[in-house]
Amino acid sequence: HLMTHAFFKALLFLGAGAVIHSMHVAYHSTHSHEDAQDMRNMGGLRKHMPITCATMWIATFAIAGIWPLAGFFSKDEIIWQTAAFGGASSAPYPALYTVFWLIALAAAMLTAFYMTRMMVMTFHGENRSGAEEEKALHEAPAVMWAPLAVLAVLSVVGGWVNVSEHLRETLLGLGPLTSGWLHEWLHPITQQAQHIQEVNLGVLAESAPLVGGGEVVWAMLSGLAAAAVVAASFRFVGAQKHVPAAKDVEPTGFAKVLYNKWYVDELYDRIIVQPILTMSRFCWKVID
Repeated sequence: HLMTHAFFKALLFLGAGAVIHSMHVAYHSTHSHEDAQDMRNMGGLRKHMPITCATMWIATFAIAGIWPLAGFFSKDEIIWQTAAFGGASSAPYPALYTVFWLIALAAAMLTAFYMTRMMVMTFHGENRSGAEEEKALHEAPAVMWAPLAVLAVLSVVGGWVNVSEHLRETLLGLGPLTSGWLHEWLHPITQQAQHIQEVNLGVLAESAPLVGGGEVVWAMLSGLAAAAVVAASFRFVGAQKHVPAAKDVEPTGFAKVLYNKWYVDELYDRIIVQPILTMSRFCWKVID
């Protein structure tokens, strides 16, 4: 998952940068001071940035865990193994693993929702950047979209590397292409940790608790659930009325807490940044 995550998450970050670049150019052309990073000021960008839109949708499907993209295989294996330990008699705290499994499922579904919301608000619906600003919107230059294309390809095929044995057996004719060479290559590094895991938890059963529970069953369920959440989110968010940031009402209550990202930035600033600045200023003014 660490490897596949690098593909689609890097694609999403670089894609966001391409969108911000285009929005900044559009606002700069009219000397507007609107926020180029606020999704409320976007919308309809797929007409102006088709390559960025397509590649970011691939990354969205991958991070949501939709088959056959990279995130599907790695996220599914995490969820499946957690469920398997929850139903394994050798696990010391099976109920705890069941809780972990439920948390993982909830997080996976939430990811599918918020990523779809981001894509709909950014690339679909009516454009909210302004009539004059929209004229200046354009696709990112090749130096920016070329890496997106490369990462999009890796987000599609990257998950087929090191597919687990249980899924590989169902991929007719793909056994040699999806062998466990990555696991074998990393074995000298991971063998001690794997041994400790087996001593404490036992060897993971080949089936998870559901109809005898093969991993394929879990893979089908998680993939279908992710696709259903993406489809429902697309329809739900697309049906909402979106307005530019300047015309939107200020959030209140818990919505304000979420809007301000749980005030984590403010907390970091107060307990980390400001004390370090104060100490640095003291060292500069007094000690030096």
